Amino acid sequence: MEVRKLDSGMRAWAAKPGEHYLQTTGEKSGLWRNRGRAPQKLTGVGFIGEGFETASPYRKMPDAWHRTVSWITDGVEGEIIGNQGLAYGAAGGIELDRYDLSLGTPPHTKIIAATGGHSDNYVLVTEELLYAYAGLVGSLDYRIRGDMTYFTAPNNGAVFCTGSIGYGQALPANGFNNSAAKVLANVVEAFIKDGPLPGSNWTLEQKQWR
Repeated sequence: MEVRKLDSGMRAWAAKPGEHYLQTTGEKSGLWRNRGRAPQKLTGVGFIGEGFETASPYRKMPDAWHRTVSWITDGVEGEIIGNQGLAYGAAGGIELDRYDLSLGTPPHTKIIAATGGHSDNYVLVTEELLYAYAGLVGSLDYRIRGDMTYFTAPNNGAVFCTGSIGYGQALPANGFNNSAAKVLANVVEAFIKDGPLPGSNWTLEQKQWR
């Protein structure tokens, strides 16, 4: 495996002249995003920012009540998800990934919840920058957030993303009795069953939001 991020993106080293091409195939390397295959096309979200020392919970977005996806948050009281965590006290943090239609997020993707209010310890990733200017930090840039998304795919398939690397450390909080764990349990239990996923029988004639 060759990893050559070239001249864009968060990276530990800079490629020198002559190192921009893969030894195995001769193709020009780089981030998938720079080759027209941004992660948003595959997972619905992509890298937008990272930071440490703090984390934030999610707040339900309007799509959370849509008939096709309301089952994802069944059992979660109120609008807040992931307000506990072993590392930073919440589920949204460390690396954040965002919904972005311009980079290929499928247009029928639903935003279930999103984080917000991140500290200035969180900064915008370099692949988003064309020109550096003040304000590219968590408390000022609206793009720095983690989006929890869901979209359906062929053959009774679907893709669910939490939009946060820190989500995993929130699951064991309070002995797994927490809202982040409940959401993931709802999704996993639905995915492992045969047949159509919950919400797939909804029609346009029905009320859209619960």
